[in-house]
Amino acid sequence: MLRGKPAAFSDPQVLFGLIAFGTLYISSALIFSGTVSDMFYMLPQGLVGLWVVWISGRLSVQLGRGVLWLGRISGFGLILIGLGFVIYGVFVAPRIFVGPLSNAEIDAQTWTTANILAHMLMAAGTLLGRALNPFWLLLLGRRLSTV
Repeated sequence: MLRGKPAAFSDPQVLFGLIAFGTLYISSALIFSGTVSDMFYMLPQGLVGLWVVWISGRLSVQLGRGVLWLGRISGFGLILIGLGFVIYGVFVAPRIFVGPLSNAEIDAQTWTTANILAHMLMAAGTLLGRALNPFWLLLLGRRLSTV
């Protein structure tokens, strides 16, 4: 599919990565158009997290232990963000899958167990995934540029 690609990449990984990042870009664009909730990008972040964990596992020999584990932790954090959004959408505010919530709808939500769990997952995922992912990407680029 791609010429000059490392042998560890398989076509399903490339396709899944393109789908994950494509849905992330599309959902971000839809947020600015006002057609979806400003939290909607969190679902594709979970897909990107799955891809990061998958890539980290497949490139373990080329990456080295530090980059490998940083990728796994970062990917796991992004998965937590996506999981937290799904829990929030299914159990707390199902209308979030249809469109943006009004301030009154957000203020009317109670702190149920599902709401608390969803927010804790999104917070932990943000700390692990969003904070560590740029460092993983920098180390990955540096490592792959020397291969």
